[in-house]
Amino acid sequence: MKSIFKGKVYADYYTFYLQDASVTPNYEALANPQDFEKMIAVGEQVLHITTVRYDTVPVSITLFEREPQLKLSTCNRANEASLHISTQLLLGNVISGFQTLALPISIYRVRVLYKNLKALEGASKAKDRYSLQLWREETLRETLYLK
Repeated sequence: MKSIFKGKVYADYYTFYLQDASVTPNYEALANPQDFEKMIAVGEQVLHITTVRYDTVPVSITLFEREPQLKLSTCNRANEASLHISTQLLLGNVISGFQTLALPISIYRVRVLYKNLKALEGASKAKDRYSLQLWREETLRETLYLK
């Protein structure tokens, strides 16, 4: 287990992205109401992750050697999707920009755990957190909406 990122990300329009640096996604096409409710949309080499507030949100990204145990009781929502990184991994959004994260080129499974979503009482008291778990995989797989 290795921490790749732990900090704050600006969720412009309730969204931040995890993507390969080589692509220029059509971000508008990723933002459809059906995926907004599921809190994740998957494009080619990009994940559109929805948040519950339009503000800076806490995000952690951890790389695992193999699939970690899933503990659904610790989160309000959980999704999994595949992401192919062919150059560099980027985290951020279109407005405030992206930061490059150190990660070997590979296909990854990304599990997004959405925590404390019900504890919102205004941006200053918000407790929502977004934990991303990554591990290498051999092939791309379908998106799973686990909780």
